[in-house]
Amino acid sequence: MFDYSGTKLWWEVDDAYKVIWEALGALYDDNYYTRAKNSRHTKQYSGDDFAIANPEYTYSSQTLSTISVFQSILNPPLNVNVSKSCIDTLVAKICKNKVKPMFLTSGGTYKAEKQAKQLNKFINGLFYQTNFYQMATEIKRDEFIFGTGCAYVYEDPETNKVNVERVYPGEICVDMADGMYQKPRAIYRVRSLPRDYLRNMFPEYAEAINRAKAINVFTGRSYSELLMVYDAWHLPCNGIKGRHVFGIETCSFADEEYVKDDFPFIFTRYSSNILGFWGVGVCEELVSIQGELNRLLMNIQEAMRLSANPKVFVEEASGVNPLHLSNDNAIIVKYRNTPPVYAVNPSVHPDQFQMTDFLFKQAYGIVGLSELTASGTKPPGLNSGKAIDSFHDIETERFSHTARLWEDLHIKCAEKMLDMVHDIYERDGTYEVSSFSKKEGMENIDFADIKVDRDGYVMQCFPISDFPSTPSGKLNFIQEMASSGLIDPMMAMELLDFPDTDKMFGLKLAPLRSILQNIEDMLDTQKLISPEPYDNLEMCIQYGNYYYHWARNKKLKDSSLELIRAYISKAAKLLEVPEQAAQAAAAPAPQAPAVQTPAPEMGINPELQPTAPMV
Repeated sequence: MFDYSGTKLWWEVDDAYKVIWEALGALYDDNYYTRAKNSRHTKQYSGDDFAIANPEYTYSSQTLSTISVFQSILNPPLNVNVSKSCIDTLVAKICKNKVKPMFLTSGGTYKAEKQAKQLNKFINGLFYQTNFYQMATEIKRDEFIFGTGCAYVYEDPETNKVNVERVYPGEICVDMADGMYQKPRAIYRVRSLPRDYLRNMFPEYAEAINRAKAINVFTGRSYSELLMVYDAWHLPCNGIKGRHVFGIETCSFADEEYVKDDFPFIFTRYSSNILGFWGVGVCEELVSIQGELNRLLMNIQEAMRLSANPKVFVEEASGVNPLHLSNDNAIIVKYRNTPPVYAVNPSVHPDQFQMTDFLFKQAYGIVGLSELTASGTKPPGLNSGKAIDSFHDIETERFSHTARLWEDLHIKCAEKMLDMVHDIYERDGTYEVSSFSKKEGMENIDFADIKVDRDGYVMQCFPISDFPSTPSGKLNFIQEMASSGLIDPMMAMELLDFPDTDKMFGLKLAPLRSILQNIEDMLDTQKLISPEPYDNLEMCIQYGNYYYHWARNKKLKDSSLELIRAYISKAAKLLEVPEQAAQAAAAPAPQAPAVQTPAPEMGINPELQPTAPMV
C-alpha cells in the first residue's frame, strides 16, 4: 500500500507528472498480487498450461526457457478447460438478449413525454454508433474472467463524438486503502502506446517523448518502442478541485480541472469482495478445480501412453519367432509347449476417472450451470415447449443477480453517455445521431430538439426480444397467442413458417398507432388533422376521448382541447354517414298500390277464365 506521508499529493502541485510517476511506481508494486491474478486468469481462460504450473509467470518473465515454451506448443498436454466452458456458457446465456434502456417521464407534460420518446431513439442511435452492444459483451466476459469488467466513456478528439471503450482491468490502478469500499477518490489508467504514435499526436512534445524510457511488454523482439502512458483522475472533495492529468514519465500532454462527481469508468463485478475494490470472477472460483483437473488429465494421459498398449509374453524356450507376431491375417505362429500370451494391463485406476467426473460436476455446480446447458443439449424427457420454458425459468433464477448487473451496465453507460452529450452540446451547440427502427426506418435526431432536464426522467431497461429461442418454444408461444384470440388462425399459420413477431404486432397495432400519431401531431403542431373514412372511427372517438380527459388533467391550453373536440366531432359525423346508409338499406322498399280486379261471376272458376276474347 502506497504511503502518502511526507509525499506531495499530485493533485495539489503544479508539475503533477513528476509526482504521478513516483506514485505510480509505488502503486504498481502494491498491486502486484492483483496483476499476477489477472495474468493467471488470462492464461486459465485461454487454456495455457503454465497458468497452474507457474502462477508467477508473466509474459515479461524469463523464468521459462524458450525450449520449454516450444515443447509446450508442439506437444501440448491434455487439457479440458472447464473454466472457459463455464464462462462462454454464461456469456451466451446472459448476453443473448440485447437490453434497451427506456426513458420514462415521471408525471411529465405532453412535451416532456414527446421528448422522452425521441430520447429513446437518440440513445439507441448512440449505442449503435459506438458499437456498444458488442463492447458490452466483451466487458461482461471480462467480468466473468477477472471478476471486474470496465467500460470507459470518453469524447473522441477526432470526431467530437461520444465513444465507449472496453478497458482491460489490468490497466486500472487503485490505491488499496482508497478503494477499500469501492469508492476511491483517485484512479489511474496505465497502458502502453507506440513512441511514434505519440510523436504524431503531440508533435510539440517530441523532445520529451524521445527522452522517455521504453518498456518491454513481451519477450522477444519488437519493431515499435512502447512508452508507458497514464491517465490520472482525482475527484473534487471538500473544497479540493478535481483534476485530470494525461502524460508520460517526462511530461504531461493534458492537465485540466475535473468537475464531475464520478470517474468516466463503469465497473461491473461478478461477485464483490467484503472489502476491496476488485471483484471475484469465475476463474478465481474454479482455479483449484481447474488445476486439479489438469493434473489428473496429465497423469491419465501419461499412464495411457506408458501402460495402455498391449504386450506379448513369450517364453524363451517356446521357440517363437518374433517376426511371426505381426498384424497380418491368419498367420501361423510356431511354438513349443507354451503359446504366446497377449496381455493389456489396466493403465488407469477407475477412481481417477470418477474423480475427473466429480470435479467437472462440481465446477458447473459452483457456477450454477448444468453440463447439458454447457453442451447445448436439452435434458431427456423435455419435449414440449412449455416444459423447456419452465426449465429455462428455473435455471434463470440462479442468474437473476447476474442478469440485473447486465442491465445496470446498459443503464449506467447510457446515463454517462448522455451526460457527456449534454456537455458537448453546451459547448458546441449541436449534437446529432442517426437512429434506426423497424417502425420508422433511419432518422437523424438533433439533441437540441430533445434536450431534457437531467432530473426530468427516469430510466429503465427492457429486453429487446423475449421470444422463445427453441422451435418447440416458438410453436407453443404461437399456439398460446392463437388460442387467446390475439392473432387469427391465418396469421398463426404464417408465423409458424417465419416467426416475425415484430411484423405481426406492427400490423395488429397499425390502426391504433395511426390514430395516436395523428392526435399527438395535432397537439404538437396545433393544427387540426381530420380522421379519414378508412380509419377505425369508433377507435378515433374512444382514444380521442381518452386524450381529451388526459389533456384536461394536464391543464393544456384551451386550443388543444378544442382541437381534440373537433377531431372527435368529425369522427362522429363520419361514423353517422355509414349508419344512415345502413339504416336506409335495412328499411323495407315502398310497394306500388294494389290494382283492384273485378270479382268473378258466380259459378265461373277464375282460373278457367279466358285471357283473350273468344272468337
